[in-house]
Amino acid sequence: MEDCPLHYTSNNAPKKIDVLGALFLSILSGHNRYTHLTALRGDSVNTQLLGMNKVVSDDSAIRALKRMAQVPAINWLQNHLQSCYEPLLTTPWILDVAYMDVGKGRELGAVALMSQSNPFTGIKKVPKWVITPISQGDLPIPITAI
Repeated sequence: MEDCPLHYTSNNAPKKIDVLGALFLSILSGHNRYTHLTALRGDSVNTQLLGMNKVVSDDSAIRALKRMAQVPAINWLQNHLQSCYEPLLTTPWILDVAYMDVGKGRELGAVALMSQSNPFTGIKKVPKWVITPISQGDLPIPITAI
């Protein structure tokens, strides 16, 4: 948080944690517009978990992003993004798909699979991606990079 290139000089400006936390919560909630930040205004549980005082308005978030210089902001984001995916590059893992049963099959991403007992009816399932860490001893063949 301290190395973020967002700097304010006014005492009335929102706190850096509030701006970045609001943007973070908005992205995690699947929002794709700044105006959707207002949907988070009443959220007190997640704001407390992130150490925030409040969820800032969409105007404050836009102004904060405009205040950051482009090159330092991109460098800051790249460094933090790299620290998130870097462990995946040093640990062997397998990306697999598992299918979960769903109620009526109307859920997002549901696919019809052929039923073993009755080939004329499909079983509605939703794909779920699973990342499984592996060790060299788990596989009968050595792990090689592609």
